[in-house]
Amino acid sequence: MKKYTSKVDVWSLGIILYELITGKTPFYASTIDQLKPKILSHPVNFPNSISPTLRQLIEGMLQKTEEKRFDW
Repeated sequence: MKKYTSKVDVWSLGIILYELITGKTPFYASTIDQLKPKILSHPVNFPNSISPTLRQLIEGMLQKTEEKRFDW
C-alpha cells in the first residue's frame, strides 16, 4: 500500500481553491464509483474568467501524478 505524502494536502488545497473561485467542484459525479475515473483521467476545465497565473497555480496543485504536483 502506497503511503500518502504532504502532496495530498496540496491536492486538497487545490480543490478548495478551485471551488472558492468558481463556486463548483472541478470533478462532479453522483457516486464515488463515477467520481474516481473522472479524477484519474479527466482534465480540469477552467472558466475563461480565471487569470492565467491562478490557473497555472491550480493546475500545479491538481497534477494527477504526485511527482509533478507542486510541493510545499
